[in-house]
Amino acid sequence: FQETFVKIFESMLKFFQDAADDGFLRPGLDPFIICNVIMGSVNNAVRMDQVCKCHFQISLADEAFRQKFLSQLKSLFGYGLLKQ
Repeated sequence: FQETFVKIFESMLKFFQDAADDGFLRPGLDPFIICNVIMGSVNNAVRMDQVCKCHFQISLADEAFRQKFLSQLKSLFGYGLLKQ
């Protein structure tokens, strides 16, 4: 956990802190909260994958669905974070 998720979180936090410092993010957004929401979304998708596979016949194991998931995640968070 320490060597994977914490390191990923720290790297993402630095990325968003730098983006905020350079004026790319909307004013008032907290880089720590942004990272929490993104990591929570990904964690939930992975945790719920078996349920989705059983009930909705979709899974992150499917390459096409995984790419669609990542693309939409980037779109949802990217366009909501960037300063216009």
